[in-house]
Amino acid sequence: MLEKNEHLQKLECEGNNLGVRAAEEIGKALRKNNSLRSLNLESNNLTDSGNDQKGIIKLAEALHDNESLRVLMLSKNGITMQAGEYFVKAIEANESLTLVDLSGNDASPSVEQLRRIDAAVQRNRERQSAIRRTERRERFALYNEEFKCRQHYMQ
Repeated sequence: MLEKNEHLQKLECEGNNLGVRAAEEIGKALRKNNSLRSLNLESNNLTDSGNDQKGIIKLAEALHDNESLRVLMLSKNGITMQAGEYFVKAIEANESLTLVDLSGNDASPSVEQLRRIDAAVQRNRERQSAIRRTERRERFALYNEEFKCRQHYMQ
């Protein structure tokens, strides 16, 4: 359903004990979904208390292909350093994520992995800001041009 949904922009599933299989399915859906902007999966036992990382790894790998997601909340899911490396690679390749929360994972990604993720997210924020500034300048230039044309025709 999420895979084909073209309108959903924010999905809050915090604290629903979704499990490993749900993480896999969400990963599959994220590869094709291009409308979702914010996904909160905090406290969902997506790794079976850290014992099974395959679902969360599938979710991480999907971030390579997803270009719409801006916010991803995955705190308190038992994500390990092993899965952390998949997140590092995916987020470094991703250009849209501007907020990622991996806090509160018991056997969490390493400090180095978290630094790399933070650097990639910061790069994306700066890129998004630059795009918005350029768009604002272009809109202002168009407005000025239109204003001058109207003044010319009113004379």
